[in-house]
Amino acid sequence: MPSENLVVSLPSLIHRIGGDANKQLRIVAKQHDCELKRVRRSRNWQLIGQPEALLDLFNNLSEQSTEFDFVLSKLNVQISQSVKPRESTEERLKRILLADPTITLTELMERTDCSLSEARTARFESEIL
Repeated sequence: MPSENLVVSLPSLIHRIGGDANKQLRIVAKQHDCELKRVRRSRNWQLIGQPEALLDLFNNLSEQSTEFDFVLSKLNVQISQSVKPRESTEERLKRILLADPTITLTELMERTDCSLSEARTARFESEIL
């Protein structure tokens, strides 16, 4: 399931980190399947990538020198807002069954992409509660 790209706004990037660091950041971002590009003809820049790729880039940049502190702070805010804790299939099944106890097994399987045995087990456990 492909997730959408996140866009991290980096206003006045070159003024904050310098031209050489900007070139280095472009190379590192490209290595992590991210894209650092300028917004039209302004002095603002954007870092674009998948959430997982941006997290890898964040981890890589945090190990390097302090010249990327501005980028790290912006990345940290964006990643923390976008990363949602993923619930397991069992938790999702339980939540759906509590909300709608009359749901059929087929509908349950379609909504959660689970197997028939998982749906039956969840139905049995929800009836015990």
